[in-house]
Amino acid sequence: TCAICLENLDATEAVSRSKKCGHCYHQGCIEDLIQYSARKSPYGLLHGTTCPLCRR
Repeated sequence: TCAICLENLDATEAVSRSKKCGHCYHQGCIEDLIQYSARKSPYGLLHGTTCPLCRR
């Protein structure tokens, strides 16, 4: 299950896994989240992005 959209992950889809917590995401979901975080934070990506499920 994608930790962002909560839909099932398909073996044919591009998937990313967090090195910190091991949660998985659709590639498109994590890219959208990172872009959103970079726009919202005054520090951009330097501030870092945490897992939306466990915040690690």
